Amino acid sequence: MMGYGDMAGYGWIWMTVGLAFWGVIAAFAIYAFSRLGSGARPPDTAPEEILRRRYAHGEIDAAEYEARRNVIRR
Repeated sequence: MMGYGDMAGYGWIWMTVGLAFWGVIAAFAIYAFSRLGSGARPPDTAPEEILRRRYAHGEIDAAEYEARRNVIRR
């Protein structure tokens, strides 16, 4: 009778190694994509919002606020 060969009974080892390999690949891909996406600027730190906050905190006056806002909008 034809058997499974000399590796009979050891298939679970190869399956475990394969699952671990693909698990590491998937974890790396998730990590890499999360790092690429983290460079995006959140909407609340848009340049005009930062300018509004500086004006509201009194760091710049109205004339400087208007001049910088015009530059940003160009």
